[in-house]
Parts: sequence; structure tokens; C-alpha cells
Amino acid sequence: MQEPIEANAAGNTNQEDTKSAATGEVREALGSFLCEWVAEERGQVIVETHSQYLLDRVRMEVRDSRIGIEPTDVSVAFFESHGLESRIANIGFDHLGNVRDAPPGYNGFFVDEVTRSIGL
Repeated sequence: MQEPIEANAAGNTNQEDTKSAATGEVREALGSFLCEWVAEERGQVIVETHSQYLLDRVRMEVRDSRIGIEPTDVSVAFFESHGLESRIANIGFDHLGNVRDAPPGYNGFFVDEVTRSIGL
């Protein structure tokens, strides 16, 4: 097996640029590209992101079966901080692209990120 590719949502290695460097369209395109990469069995991909755009595109690619990526090809590790403790939930998607096994804080995380990004 090939070594995994590691990238952030902006496609670079500078964590400070992750949120501001890539537009929603770029993140969506990155999601499709990464799904195609995996579907073509070119290797494993590990991505760190706060982008719902990217995750939504992956869900749609699973749902649409356009490129042959299956729910079993995708795993999301969702990290939550609870004071000094961190918890990791493994989240998956079903064949309809629905999120499976998400913890209660999953959807709220993205709402909080959007609110924070627009300065509310």
C-alpha cells in the first residue's frame, strides 16, 4: 500500500491558511478530487479540515455513485474538546450520503465555525 497523502482543506501544509485560502468551490473540487483518488485505488488520503463544503462534497460523491466511491471507502474522525479531555468519534456515510454515527456536537460545530468566520 502507498503512503497516505496528507493535506489540509487549502491543499497546503500551513495550518494558518486553512480557513482563508480556499473558497467553498475550491474545497468542493478538492473533495471530488480526493474521492476520485481513492476510487481509483491510488492510495489512502488523510485530510484535516473544518470545511463542511469538503465533507458535503464527499457525502454527495458517495450518494451519487458517479465515480464508484463506497461508504466503506470513507471514514471521518471527528475530534471534540471537552475541557481537558478530547474525544474522537468515527463518523461514516450511508449509500444515500447521510451522516452516520455522528455525536451531538457534529452539526453544531459547523454552525459555530460559520458564525465565527463572519464575526458574530
